[in-house]
Amino acid sequence: MPPIITNRYGAAKVTRLAGRTSIIHRASSWDAAYSHHPQVVSIGGRLWATWSLGHLHEDAPGQIMVYATSDDLGHTWTAAQSLVPATQGENGPTCITSGGLHVGQDTIAAYYSSYEITPAAMALFMESGLDRWNKPGLRTLQDVHAGVYVSQDGGASWSSTNCRLPGFIPNLSPVRLSSGRLLLTGHLLHAYTDDPAGLSGWHIAALPGVPEGYYEWARGFCPPGGQAAELGVCEGSVYEIPDQPLRMMLRTNRARLAVVESCDNGATWSEPRLTDFTDCGSKMQFGRLPDGRYFALSCPDPNVPESSLRRTPLVLAVSRDGNVFDRHFLLGDAPDAPLRYPGAYKHGRYGYAYCHFVNDHLVIVNSVGKEDIECHVFGLRDLED
Repeated sequence: MPPIITNRYGAAKVTRLAGRTSIIHRASSWDAAYSHHPQVVSIGGRLWATWSLGHLHEDAPGQIMVYATSDDLGHTWTAAQSLVPATQGENGPTCITSGGLHVGQDTIAAYYSSYEITPAAMALFMESGLDRWNKPGLRTLQDVHAGVYVSQDGGASWSSTNCRLPGFIPNLSPVRLSSGRLLLTGHLLHAYTDDPAGLSGWHIAALPGVPEGYYEWARGFCPPGGQAAELGVCEGSVYEIPDQPLRMMLRTNRARLAVVESCDNGATWSEPRLTDFTDCGSKMQFGRLPDGRYFALSCPDPNVPESSLRRTPLVLAVSRDGNVFDRHFLLGDAPDAPLRYPGAYKHGRYGYAYCHFVNDHLVIVNSVGKEDIECHVFGLRDLED
């Protein structure tokens, strides 16, 4: 019998953490009023934050991947700089979404997705954003693929590689498994490689029931059958428990997370099943703390639909066994921020939070209303029981 995975939201012990917050990027113009999908890493003592920067609407043509850096542990940040630009597609500019960075021994890899919106879908998009993209038979996207940029000089310059993963949209930057394999989660498709630099050798692994040739975010197509379609799973995050199958948690449409497991190092996956881990409907991140305990960073308030728009509070849930996450650290509970610019699917106080551990600190980045990117820094000693 699979273990029960729960966060015991509402019953777990909660401790509010005091940290400091800085603004990485603030939307200040109508032509750059969308920021989302943030992630952060450290390279030689310098923090690198990456995210998607677009115009007004979520994932619209012309969106690019950008980065900013900090040399003082997130107190101050450089201005955003382009990392992966949009290109001219068949019908207009492509859309780029950020997939984060992977630091190798001598290289830095930057992951992104690229796709073009079809003319028929663009007409609907201009009317209502993504709201009418569920029209039966509507082909919305074309030339969907993931790619990799590489820097061989510590991030001073970047160039495109020949790596191309058709149909794939990365969710979180690669996780290195105990075997040395890198696993790059997506939505219904995931990818893995045994190249330690993460630049080549990527293979696609689909969830059960996903047809060959399927591409991520295939709005308008009939979704694959089985539990994946029924639960509406997407946005995976993977973590390992010794002597147990590899585990991936997935966002669903049920106010709870789902889980899939792999017994072959991520090459194939089980059917999704619901867990007792509550969720508001947002990207989350699972992993291990430096002290070996397991963590889940998410917005776990299950009171939908309201909480799915607010994306608050932000909680770091901690577990000793990787199953029961019943020690909660409250990182923020501010109300949803008012928008300064209109746009499709713009909401959420702590959007798509992502964390990274640097020396004795926990560094978290998130979007605010999908307009701004902010950084929070906490002391790791405050996470002690």
